[in-house]
Amino acid sequence: MPTSIISNVITDASGVPLAGVPITITLVAYGAFRVSDSSELAPQLTVTTDTTGTWSVALERTSNITPADSFYHVDEQIPSAQGAITESW
Repeated sequence: MPTSIISNVITDASGVPLAGVPITITLVAYGAFRVSDSSELAPQLTVTTDTTGTWSVALERTSNITPADSFYHVDEQIPSAQGAITESW
């Protein structure tokens, strides 16, 4: 059961929301499992921004994932027409 929500709003340099930007969230761990019920977690999720430039994803808290050093890596892939950059965090 996801227990944390991460989100962001992506805009161009002038503040206009960017719709359809692909976002990839990767769980960085080998064979990550949920501690509470030992179920395996999806290693990667992909979403896109909506018409307001917003994206949001519900994720399992890392405190409920084993191995303990697991973490999420987020890539926001802004298209070339809007600057062609990938923001990672």
